[in-house]
Amino acid sequence: MNKKNTKKFRKRMLDNYITILPCKLTYISFDNRELPMFTHEKPLNLGKNIVVKQLMRGKITGKVKSLKRFKYRKCQGWKMLVAVKNVAYFTCLKFGE
Repeated sequence: MNKKNTKKFRKRMLDNYITILPCKLTYISFDNRELPMFTHEKPLNLGKNIVVKQLMRGKITGKVKSLKRFKYRKCQGWKMLVAVKNVAYFTCLKFGE
């Protein structure tokens, strides 16, 4: 495949919601106003269950609600919104104990 056909193929795959491109950054935000976080792993598909462990907030379980691609001049990646089902605060780091 030459360069022009590769660009068309990637555009067609992105229009069909098939992720084949490597992402450099995934921005995860939560619908209950938890602190957002960044990761370098590939995002999950829509409707998948996710377990996120944060140092200060504990273990957050939820489901992927929306997934959008963003691209800036020097940074590109995915914005993922997670619908939170449960937050387990007993696993978080506690100060002063």
